[in-house]
Amino acid sequence: MLRTHATKAIIPAVLSQGDSAKIGVCLSLLANAQLELSLIHEAQRSLTEAIPLLQQSKNYVTWGKCLNQLGDIFANKGRNDKAASYYYEAAMFFMKEGDMYNELHAREGLYRVMKASSPSEAMLHLERVRLLKDSIYERESTAAFAKYNALYNNDKLQEENERIEQRNRTFQAALVVSFALLLVVLALVALHTHRRHILKEEEYERNISLLEKKCTRLQTIMEEDAHLSDEDKEFLSQLSGVIYVVTEKGKSDTHTIAQQMGMNVSTLRQRLSESISVTPKNYIMRMRMQKAKYLLYYCPDLNIAEVAYKCGYSHVPSFTRAYTNFYGTTPTEEKNESLKELKKEREEAFPNGFSFLQTRESALQKEPEEKIRNVENKKIRDVEN
Repeated sequence: MLRTHATKAIIPAVLSQGDSAKIGVCLSLLANAQLELSLIHEAQRSLTEAIPLLQQSKNYVTWGKCLNQLGDIFANKGRNDKAASYYYEAAMFFMKEGDMYNELHAREGLYRVMKASSPSEAMLHLERVRLLKDSIYERESTAAFAKYNALYNNDKLQEENERIEQRNRTFQAALVVSFALLLVVLALVALHTHRRHILKEEEYERNISLLEKKCTRLQTIMEEDAHLSDEDKEFLSQLSGVIYVVTEKGKSDTHTIAQQMGMNVSTLRQRLSESISVTPKNYIMRMRMQKAKYLLYYCPDLNIAEVAYKCGYSHVPSFTRAYTNFYGTTPTEEKNESLKELKKEREEAFPNGFSFLQTRESALQKEPEEKIRNVENKKIRDVEN
């Protein structure tokens, strides 16, 4: 509420200056505050006024975000055609700018509002959503791998400094643990007088921990892999696509993948070494594990054996062992965790129940296996072409 009043107080001063660029930004900030306060009608009016001003002042990034927000408002009102027009304009702009995160927002909105009226076109947007999620995950993994190499390719002095820092962190952690234990003992002693206070403090600490995890995750996703050239990025993208297709057929050997890339194993090894300093075997393993994690999380209808086969494993125990060594958790645990998160998201999105989703899931489970296989084979052929 304070943020809304503050923004409203600023707008008259900006209007007196006649600066359309600043007015557009202020209106977009006002719309954000109104959306937080569920003032949907007011937010729609602010966004409608801000969009032409932002476009006129060439503040296209904020303009595109406002388009997405306006699309969300119309989608929630059931005006799907109007929402689709805003989503589409935002998607085209962010795709041109290479902004995958905001494009993902627009594409997901297009799928939601078009899946009933234009299922075929909606599926195209859904496919783009999947590709964007794969690209974001790939960029995150590449950045994490580059960070790993930077840590372990330093000289002796840096290694020694890291060992000292590790000892210091261990000592600090021990102090924190000791202090926490002391707090627990004191809390037990004074439980009958401070029960409510302790419960509130624990809830606060849990919220802070969750917030830190979310912030860390977001920061990792937003890191750019600046050292790669456009040619290297194109090569890695093509190689990832080949690995995806080849593993769908139950294969994962380096020779087959190199052949699909139109080169021999030595050339493939040289290209990977020059671009990201890894061997083909390690890169293929990483792509297979990333694909497995994606399938376990976003395809709950697939069982472990089906996921293993789609990642190039004919034996489930071998897949389980490789996945556990790579991520430190078993595929079954990962799948169960994803199902819990999916259930939680659905309960939050539909507090009054989501029986129609369960009906849809039941219907999908009853579809003939041959039909499902035909759809998967068509997707594989599309990727190959």
